[in-house]
Amino acid sequence: MFFNGIPPFGMAPFDQLSQRLSQLKPNQNNFTECDLEGKHCITANYTLYHWEELMSMKWVKQHVKIVHRTDFFDKNFLNILNIKEQEVYYTKCDVRYHHRYYDYLNSTIGLDEFEKRVDLAKLKSRKEKLFYFGSLYSIRRVVRELPESKEFWSKLSREFIPDNPIIIKIVNNIVKKIGGERNFLGIHARLGNEFRTDDNFRGAANKTIESFILKISNDYREYENTFNYGKSTEVAKQIRQTILTSTKLIETNETSFFEQCSSKFTNDTLPIIIFLATDAKRTHKSLKIFLEKFPCIFMLEDFEEDCKPLNSLENPLDNVNMYKHLIPLIDLMVTSQGSRFYGTPSSTFSLYAMRLNNLLNTFDS
Repeated sequence: MFFNGIPPFGMAPFDQLSQRLSQLKPNQNNFTECDLEGKHCITANYTLYHWEELMSMKWVKQHVKIVHRTDFFDKNFLNILNIKEQEVYYTKCDVRYHHRYYDYLNSTIGLDEFEKRVDLAKLKSRKEKLFYFGSLYSIRRVVRELPESKEFWSKLSREFIPDNPIIIKIVNNIVKKIGGERNFLGIHARLGNEFRTDDNFRGAANKTIESFILKISNDYREYENTFNYGKSTEVAKQIRQTILTSTKLIETNETSFFEQCSSKFTNDTLPIIIFLATDAKRTHKSLKIFLEKFPCIFMLEDFEEDCKPLNSLENPLDNVNMYKHLIPLIDLMVTSQGSRFYGTPSSTFSLYAMRLNNLLNTFDS
């Protein structure tokens, strides 16, 4: 589900969130939301997009039964499944970290930030036909200890990846222009957009950028200290691939693409090729010192022509153009193809980009 005009529906108690979702009418993309007093209202729209349009679902469908919903009315869903209300079991979340799910009955792993333990084996023994889960947010929510659980998760992570041909072609074209896979550093800087939910990221914007400068500078120093002495570390090897050397500048098919940034190299800059995925523009004040330290930083806004084919993507369900909804995925996929990836703490975007980067380096190693 993609929204326009408001941020995605965030965490809320189960019943409250269910009520909010039920107000989204099928075949009617526009809706109005008001504050509790009804004085301030906004009009927004949404679109329901099938996972098959974005991701490889072949392996998933071999192991998981999937039913597409067209609305959020529980009664309609029960009719589709041909079951009764008494055949439904709820694990409702009232707070963000409510339930933690365990695959091993004798697990001694604690709840940590979660409040209540749920054993999946006990759920499996119940007689209800439909299980409603609350929030599944957090990579720590499901504790995987059984070998079969770990194997399933590993295969799911490898198979459930973006495979839309238009998106793949756009990403490949951009990656080629900045040197090819693993020949640049990938970075995601979430600096905070216009939504109130991004206050924490806005407040930490300068700190986020400073941490990137420190980490990359330290890694570059490791390259200088080890690579030239025959004691290269994995980090040093990865950094070496991203350096815009005079030889690479001559040999690359994108010479003109790098000439402008290489002309800015000084004793105070680092000659590293970087792709920066971010929710900010190049003119964002927090990026100033970053751009000065690393002149060869490329952003998605530098590739507007390459992204134009995305305008041809429409949701087949309602003909909504998907450009503005899917352009962040282009950003994510490009930055994930670097030799190393540096992300923003607590960012789901960064977490997924890191996962794709790990898959890339695992498969190609």
